[in-house]
Amino acid sequence: MQTSTITVAVLDANKKPSFQLNKNEVDRKFTCSRGKGGQNVNRRHTCVVLTHIPSGIVVRSEEARDQVKNEELAWKRMEEKLKTIFDKNNSNNIKDLRSSQIGEGERSDKRRTYREKDNLVIDHITGKKASMKEVMKGKIELLF
Repeated sequence: MQTSTITVAVLDANKKPSFQLNKNEVDRKFTCSRGKGGQNVNRRHTCVVLTHIPSGIVVRSEEARDQVKNEELAWKRMEEKLKTIFDKNNSNNIKDLRSSQIGEGERSDKRRTYREKDNLVIDHITGKKASMKEVMKGKIELLF
């Protein structure tokens, strides 16, 4: 005879949130670039600085010589940073949801006992018992 524990978490695959950058939450500023570039750098506002207001994340782009290219680079960087943070938060939420369903996975956290030799399933939360054959046929409502 062997005693073992198994955990099963049920997560809704359709509830996967997607990231969407709201450009209204971003403040744009144009300044002079720093460093090499001669008079173009000193006279023109080619550097783009984006600030995400809710999070305070600031992205600066001044690699290209023209403002349009720098703005495109800055938007890409801002989206990457915010998406990384969003994915990390989403991952933590899924981890918390999963943990709330299965606990620590220890033997003391058991929800049901399946005893094949006695043809019995016991639900430790509701205290109800049912025939294993009936439960395996899909009649799980007998335990609720």
